[in-house]
Amino acid sequence: MSIFSFFNPRVYTPINQGDLSGDTDLPGSTTNNVIQPSLLQPVPNTEQHKKLLEQNFITTIPLEVRLQVLNFVVRNRHPVVANDDLISYAQISKSALADVETYHATYDEPHQSLLASRALVKKAWEKAKSNSFFNRAEVFENELKKLATSYTAIYLDVRSLNSFISEIGCDMRLTLPQNPVQLGPECIAAVVRADKPKFIHLRLGFDRLDVSELGDYKYHKQSLRALMMESKQRLQRKVELPEFFLEVSGLKLSSLLFQIEKAERKAKLDCHLKISGLSLVGLKASAFSKIQTPTKDKVIRVSGYFDLSADRWLQCFKKLRQLKYLDLTGWPSDTMAEGLISWLKDYHRLEELHLSNCGLDNDSVLRLCQVLRDGNQLKFLGIDGYQYFDSDVEAELARLLENNPDLKIIFGKNFAADSPLELYRLNGRIICDRYHQQIRDLPEIYGATNFFTDGTH
Repeated sequence: MSIFSFFNPRVYTPINQGDLSGDTDLPGSTTNNVIQPSLLQPVPNTEQHKKLLEQNFITTIPLEVRLQVLNFVVRNRHPVVANDDLISYAQISKSALADVETYHATYDEPHQSLLASRALVKKAWEKAKSNSFFNRAEVFENELKKLATSYTAIYLDVRSLNSFISEIGCDMRLTLPQNPVQLGPECIAAVVRADKPKFIHLRLGFDRLDVSELGDYKYHKQSLRALMMESKQRLQRKVELPEFFLEVSGLKLSSLLFQIEKAERKAKLDCHLKISGLSLVGLKASAFSKIQTPTKDKVIRVSGYFDLSADRWLQCFKKLRQLKYLDLTGWPSDTMAEGLISWLKDYHRLEELHLSNCGLDNDSVLRLCQVLRDGNQLKFLGIDGYQYFDSDVEAELARLLENNPDLKIIFGKNFAADSPLELYRLNGRIICDRYHQQIRDLPEIYGATNFFTDGTH
């Protein structure tokens, strides 16, 4: 039986491999009705844009003018909505598709690049499959590198399928596998080898949790090693390393940082990656080998092998020297809260902190507010989930908002009308709904943190 027979595409489908609308190679856009309305900018010229796109001027108008038209369509609009128009334009003809690709290469708009780059793997994959050479994996890697030269920002999903990690040998790279998820190291190498990308959203870890198979990180280590080796080659070409947003599932923070540092040492990389965003998805409590008895609020605490001590959490946080965005969704650990609070006493560059479903108790929130009250740049604090806070916590949160006028808090649930937080709810600084999944998935597009400091990065 082939090892690939274990792969179930309905269980795992990377975003890079998502279905695309129409016959274009551009990615399918996010459905507008699931986007938070307040995130969308008004589009007063919608009808003019529509009429403009309907004109058959591709064969008569110079390319420079057509690119200016695309820039007009995209400028000052929400990236997702603008991406819809780019996809619509690209479906007119092959020449229109080439216009869109040239637009991405010419204007260097990072938000549009991030959205469009989700199709890079699919496009390279189709090109390699149509090639008659035996070593089509090499064709795939070269094609991906060529495509990556068009984008300033790139989204790349290389999560491993741990159901057959240990069975994949190096000889499998000689022929094209049945799915590009097995070519994670090659994907990373090709993208970093292209000098143009200045920002990479990289998904690592495992698509699902199976404790019995978590011991074999061979594929994951190979991906990190490819990242460090190509980073070293990039520095030798005197090209600055890209900024990274790491989205990691199925790994402890200590394990992730240990593997990154080990890969850096093996590659003899003399600098550290610039990690500006980290989303660390917590392990499922049902899979923990040791858990404590649920509390009265039905919060299951992490303990045993899968948790870290407060000091170890603190040591890990201190290694994230350039972090703007931190999402620790689903880590219901008291020691995590201790380490985080200790770290924030001295680290003041964090702009967004999300602690959804972390089971924070009243004491932890009180001390967190006290640490954040002065000398920090925090714009968003997410404590939505199954927490139940008393009146003292609500009062402390109100004081935090009073001292930090740029801060918003995602509370996740309603409170009494006489709560000190009510005034801040009315002016939009307390959000009682859960944080939208679209914002969690792509905070560079939907979130408040400015990962792209200027149009050219």
